[in-house]
Amino acid sequence: MTFAGTTLDFVLSPFAPASSPFGTDCATLTNGESCVLSAGSPLLLTDIGGQTLISVAVSGTVTDGIATAAWHGTFTSQVTSSPEDVQTALCGSSPTCSGAGTGSIISTYSGQIGIVPEPALFGLTGGALGALALAGIWLRRTRRA
Repeated sequence: MTFAGTTLDFVLSPFAPASSPFGTDCATLTNGESCVLSAGSPLLLTDIGGQTLISVAVSGTVTDGIATAAWHGTFTSQVTSSPEDVQTALCGSSPTCSGAGTGSIISTYSGQIGIVPEPALFGLTGGALGALALAGIWLRRTRRA
């Protein structure tokens, strides 16, 4: 993935299988526990109180044309189904999750992004107000004279 206007080039490594002490047993999870969608799957399903956090760990390298460095992170999404329901929808009753699922998972969330002004903006605004105050004082004195 390359970003237009930059020289940053991200290379994604192959997904590694997720791991969980509960393996692929998503039916018996309690709040905060995780399971793997299927053996060898990179998808980790975490029970968050009747909903599921689906996550996949990612990593790779990034280069700016001069140097190359490693990067890593996690992509997550939350759905309003239990981990067992997600596993059943995607895998059906197939223990190997060979695409035998008949359901789908649809979940929509929205959010708002707040713009937080940088500290430099406060300095510039304060400086401009100070300059206006000094100009006002100077004008008063020159009008009186």
